[in-house]
Amino acid sequence: MKSSAHLRQSVSIGPLHHGKEGLNVVLEENKQRYLQDFIGRTNVSLEDYIKKIKDHEARLRRCYGEPIKFSSDEFVTIILVGAAFVIEPLLKDYFKFWDENDRIFDKPGMLQDAWTDTWLLENQLPFFILEDLFDPQKITLPANADNNSITEGLSIICISFSFFEHLLPVDKLEDNLETFRSVAHIIDLFRKIFKLYQPLESKAGGEL
Repeated sequence: MKSSAHLRQSVSIGPLHHGKEGLNVVLEENKQRYLQDFIGRTNVSLEDYIKKIKDHEARLRRCYGEPIKFSSDEFVTIILVGAAFVIEPLLKDYFKFWDENDRIFDKPGMLQDAWTDTWLLENQLPFFILEDLFDPQKITLPANADNNSITEGLSIICISFSFFEHLLPVDKLEDNLETFRSVAHIIDLFRKIFKLYQPLESKAGGEL
């Protein structure tokens, strides 16, 4: 993953633009709030999440196309905060729960800024670490959550499909989850979806 610093950016996810000037202060503050929300709804301690990331630190660093200047502790913290900022909004959207104090979901413009930035290549987190940190069996949801608060069998791929379904070219992608098990990051996931189904769309278009 290489930097494209010329692009407009509101929030940094991962180490490449961490601490960069001009980022949206409110969004950056909300990364910390979403980390607390994420930890609060799981039966996993902050220390355990840190250990999970430390165990993969060397592999994570190799995923970036340039040297990462941060120390081990700084790097691990950046990855954890960024991962929570990806996973927690996906959960909130999938189960349709947030309150009036949520400064992202309660403000459509803020949500658009945050999730536009998730499509920047330099903001991608390696998909394997999202999967490693996401354990549906340890998630506790509020009573008012939709989907009957069922978390069994959920995955990052499932809740990503749900969040971005308006951008996806096919229906019932859950029937083909195994096809997308090995992806580098979220952009790679959707690139593979579009590539897989493009021939079908082209054929259908030719028959009209």
